[in-house]
Amino acid sequence: MSRRFTETEKWSKSWFRDLSIESKLLYLFIHDNCDIAGFLEIDLKIISFVVGLPADKDSVGLLENCKPQNSSIEAALKPLASLCFRTGNILWLKDFLFEQKNLPLNPANQCHKGILARINSHGLLKEQIFNEIEKIQKEQGLDSPLGNGIGNSNSKKGIVKGVEEKAECFIDHEKAFGRGHVVHTKSGKDIRIFLCPKCNDVFCELVKDKKILTGKTTLAEIENKVQKARKQKDRTEGEIKETQK
Repeated sequence: MSRRFTETEKWSKSWFRDLSIESKLLYLFIHDNCDIAGFLEIDLKIISFVVGLPADKDSVGLLENCKPQNSSIEAALKPLASLCFRTGNILWLKDFLFEQKNLPLNPANQCHKGILARINSHGLLKEQIFNEIEKIQKEQGLDSPLGNGIGNSNSKKGIVKGVEEKAECFIDHEKAFGRGHVVHTKSGKDIRIFLCPKCNDVFCELVKDKKILTGKTTLAEIENKVQKARKQKDRTEGEIKETQK
């Protein structure tokens, strides 16, 4: 049985609070049934059977230009248009990757490789999706560009004027990769830090949980928090493996 993160605060936020009961239920169905990249193939028969909403066989354009019908899947989908991208019968949930703590995407991460492969397979949505990911990363202070520039951390490519470089990972010094994250530190300096895949995941979780704040944390504090969280994560993973033996 798979498990997923969920944003518990959504119930008090207007974008979710103002949805109808049917739209809330349909959003939860999409969130729980989309794949690891946030994609869901819209199957009216399955949705109707599982969620309990009737489907109109003659309707077209589930998210655009649909004529609302009381308690129908079409009517429940329409208010969700701003939360999704769609082409044909494929729908992509915009905030899913961030909510599952999968941003920024790391090409060296095995799970992220699967996500990137799924995004790249949807040609008509690919550009929209990567633009949306970049937008979310900027809003959340996650600077980790996809595609161009990802490579060996010792490369001089990607160096920005006025930004200091810390070229080694805090823990796995020889495994740092990519163009890294530009962090605005408490001292007012912008420093680009490079992290190994595991530390990168930990760093993103700390940013997501607001334990590392832009302009309010020193480089030493960031290093200390990443090291502590990484060691705790390694310890927990080790305990889980022991119990599974």
